[in-house]
Amino acid sequence: MTGAVSPDMTVVATPDMTMAPKPDMKKLVDLFDPTDYGGITCGSTSCSGANVCCTVQVDGGFSQMCMSSCSDGGITQSCDGPEDCGSGVPFCCGALKLGAGNFPNCPLVSATSACAAACNTDIQFACAVTDKVRLCHHEAECADDGNSPNCCELSMGGAKIRACVSDLIKGAAGAPCF
Repeated sequence: MTGAVSPDMTVVATPDMTMAPKPDMKKLVDLFDPTDYGGITCGSTSCSGANVCCTVQVDGGFSQMCMSSCSDGGITQSCDGPEDCGSGVPFCCGALKLGAGNFPNCPLVSATSACAAACNTDIQFACAVTDKVRLCHHEAECADDGNSPNCCELSMGGAKIRACVSDLIKGAAGAPCF
């Protein structure tokens, strides 16, 4: 005899193999990170209301301050993560315009961040281009960002941002990831 039969000849029920629904990763991550990301991180302070964070180059480094608008040449940061954006424009998207030079030593010409309906990281590894990055606070916010599933902290001079990056950039940057 090749099969097992129960002594009373009843059929044993097969277990339910249906998949459970995926948990909401953002809510799950937020349980373990009580940080309040309300407002726009701007140096050691946070901008709120109609203010944006303006980053200007000063003495080879950067200075950040909350203002109603940024002067020419400054970096205007209208958001630093998806919590600053609404449902119609759920992504905080950064644009980094790089000047001519020899990669990776490209001068930063300008940068902005704003809420957008779509935003996937697109870093071109070249000078004289505009790179796009999705800004984030947690890895779960990068899960659907194509080849950039890691939320890592990047530094430019003294200014720091958290952006969705590829495994290659995560490894090369040696930056903390969240």
